[in-house]
Amino acid sequence: MLGGAVFTYAQFSFLGRSIRTRGTVVDIVWESIAEDGETSTYGFPVIEFKDPQGSSIIYARGRAGSNPPDFQVGDMVDILYDPTKPQYVQIDTFWDFWEGTIIAFVLGIAFILVSLLVARAPIEQFT
Repeated sequence: MLGGAVFTYAQFSFLGRSIRTRGTVVDIVWESIAEDGETSTYGFPVIEFKDPQGSSIIYARGRAGSNPPDFQVGDMVDILYDPTKPQYVQIDTFWDFWEGTIIAFVLGIAFILVSLLVARAPIEQFT
């Protein structure tokens, strides 16, 4: 539950300082990630967008990858970015933005429920 609270705070903090804009997917970068002894390959969108003055073109890699990729080259996407770190981009979809928070809270609730069930079970069941 604490992890969910930390994720929630971080996301709201990011929302408070971020700028919303539209960008174009200009490339898909493939990255191999080792998980539990197996390697999986995910496609991460590279997004091109302009700063608020419209002068600088910024390229940033999206945080969430998938296989097959959620986006194709040429897709327009709504994004949020930190103006002090424009390379830090989040695609503005519900799941991309709240995924970490939801997973942390669901795991926290599951651990609490299992703990409560074990605490209420008669001791004789475990001997």
